[in-house]
Amino acid sequence: MPFYLKGDILDFITKWMDFNLSVSIDGTPEVNDSYRIMNNGLGTFEKIEENIKALLKKRADAMARITVLPDTVQYLYKNSVFLAEMGFRIVGGALDYYNPRWNERKFKILYEELVKLKKYQMEEKNVRFPMTNFLYEELVKLKKYQMEEKNVRFPMTNFYCRKMGECGFGKNYFTLYPNGDIYPCTYCVGKSEFLLGNINKEGFKEDKILEFQTINAKCNPLCEGCGHLEHCVSSRCKFLNYALSGDFLTPSGVVCAMENIKYKLSIL
Repeated sequence: MPFYLKGDILDFITKWMDFNLSVSIDGTPEVNDSYRIMNNGLGTFEKIEENIKALLKKRADAMARITVLPDTVQYLYKNSVFLAEMGFRIVGGALDYYNPRWNERKFKILYEELVKLKKYQMEEKNVRFPMTNFLYEELVKLKKYQMEEKNVRFPMTNFYCRKMGECGFGKNYFTLYPNGDIYPCTYCVGKSEFLLGNINKEGFKEDKILEFQTINAKCNPLCEGCGHLEHCVSSRCKFLNYALSGDFLTPSGVVCAMENIKYKLSIL
């Protein structure tokens, strides 16, 4: 995509992309340009800033999406507020579950950052921080703010309101790769052992579908007796477990920590 969204491209996005639209940007120029860089080694913030301004004029509902790393978690509040002040009404975020540097100290910082965000969201009515649904105190504040402010939404504060249910893979959900390859889940894309077929060449591998559905129906041994079992993504998504731990029935410690925080927020 060109650096500057103008004319036909911007008009097309505005007219035809009638669904959620997010922009991957990590916050301040300093933080964003530490990770989102061009082939020449220069940061991308200056180049995409004009895109953002043009996009928000056409799509005020566009969401900013931050990738939260162990090395940048201490700037989550600062980065989120910065993007809100740029004009984003929704500033979301996602933890890099694959990063091995997450530890107890980093989660403590994450919790503190989310708490500040939740307070900010409660005071500011025109912005929403979905990530406040992940961490306990941060989420509590964001939830209160969202209840008072009608023009802002924080998706992260409303995650734990219902049971997760069983994965719909094989019944109403598949992941389709551009070349036509069929996979059970986005976490499996590109891995030959999960290939179920190709829409251009052959039908589904019914035996594989049955095999994975049988695995999905099993309970994680480490999760037996957990009060959060019916609300936890690690209990529902065995492919996520495999992607992070190498085993379908072994949940990631990082995901488990986040799920526990979300549960605490939901019962306040």
